[in-house]
Amino acid sequence: MKLLEENKKILQITSIAILLIIGAYLRFNGLSNQSLWYDEIVTWSLSNKANLVEVWNEISKENRPPLHQLLYYFVIKYIGENEFALRLPSAVFGTLSILFIYLLAYRLYSFKEAIISAGFMAVFWLPLYYSQEARDYSLLLMLTIGAVYLWIIINENEKRKDKIKSFQVVLFGLLLALLSYTHYFGLFISGLLFIGSLLLLWKNKTFNYRILISYLLALVLYIPWFNSMLFQASKIQSFWIPKPTIKSIYDVIFYIYATEPILFYMILALLFFSILKFIYNLKMKKQNEQSIEFMDADLMLWLWFLLPILIIFIQSLIFKSLFLERYFLICLPPAYILLSRAILQLPIAYYYRYAVAIIMILFIAFDLIYIQDYYNKPVKKTQIREATEFVLANYRMTNDAIIIGYSLQVDLIQDLFHYYFIQKNSSLRLDYFMSSLHLIRDLEEYIENRKPSYIWLIYSEKQPTESLISLVTVHYKFVHGKDLHKAGAYLFRRK
Repeated sequence: MKLLEENKKILQITSIAILLIIGAYLRFNGLSNQSLWYDEIVTWSLSNKANLVEVWNEISKENRPPLHQLLYYFVIKYIGENEFALRLPSAVFGTLSILFIYLLAYRLYSFKEAIISAGFMAVFWLPLYYSQEARDYSLLLMLTIGAVYLWIIINENEKRKDKIKSFQVVLFGLLLALLSYTHYFGLFISGLLFIGSLLLLWKNKTFNYRILISYLLALVLYIPWFNSMLFQASKIQSFWIPKPTIKSIYDVIFYIYATEPILFYMILALLFFSILKFIYNLKMKKQNEQSIEFMDADLMLWLWFLLPILIIFIQSLIFKSLFLERYFLICLPPAYILLSRAILQLPIAYYYRYAVAIIMILFIAFDLIYIQDYYNKPVKKTQIREATEFVLANYRMTNDAIIIGYSLQVDLIQDLFHYYFIQKNSSLRLDYFMSSLHLIRDLEEYIENRKPSYIWLIYSEKQPTESLISLVTVHYKFVHGKDLHKAGAYLFRRK
């Protein structure tokens, strides 16, 4: 019997190790394949400062908490600032998320749900994509799973009348603080966990109040950022996210399970079957006068999956919209665990259930690598690197040239162009920046005063307007250019 248990343990460790290796390979492979886009270069720009105080002060003016930028100060200083170095932390956090969701599902259910959930986390497009982007979403995902996992452990200890350990209380408080300092949707998750603790306190009169120390610790640690958070909240009126519609809820769910439409509809069918069975079980418990436990794994996961989407949907209809698909990575862990649970609840023989899960994971991986050609063909990010390389390759043939940058009217947008000039060890910089909000006559006066022999027009995020091109071509003739994905460069010579 002991030998059987040991073999089972070895099988489990081997299985998750294999998935971690596969997940790590998918995440670390091709980190430098595509150019950094604007938001990633903002990560570099905000963290590329002389010290941490400057990073803190700079991020205070933006619309995000500071943890990710503080972390990247050390990344830039000690690892590097090329594409691979800047995306490396996200790949690490994304790989760890595979392990974390495994531990969470194992805690809630069993090894079967755990290994299938980890398989989904390893190969689905969404967690992979944000594991290869120099932004805070991969860290947000990892910390969300970690915080919920520890919250469950603490509450299970209380349910079993076990003593809650001091290190668990402190660690949970630290995780809540880190989560809140990573993203404001992390702060939202921390708030939901706090409400969950209050509900347990209300229901269970013998509730161990020590968990409230965790929230107090997190609150104290968050105080240094509180004024900056209020300042950023005061600027939210200028936020650009459109109001959601009912279809937006469908879009979020599709985004979380992003794959081929046929497979997605199969996933929806599985989830529909699972929620019907869940509702039926609740009804049977009520008829049998059994209490419905708030800590019931199915109930908790469905609330975790759906509540953030519904709450932010309603908030966005009433107030300024915050309904953006990528913000709902916080709902991704329960989505994948519920899908694994739905497969394992199918009314078929157990070996057929495993076959369904394995085929689904293999198909998702095949679709990602071969059908979507994830690492080669799909250009997902603004090709500002390629546009800059085109300018540099041809600039030496153009004496007396100026470089005009055209893009969105956004703070730090000029860093989008300057980053690759710096990375290519070039002394070139924009001579003039133009957006649709700038006056054409100001550029006209600048060109007239400079009277350059050549004009380089490099653009990003949006195509130059007809009025801008018309202005340049009055006295300059188009020589050649290159249009890329959301970026490009044109060369003009004086007539």
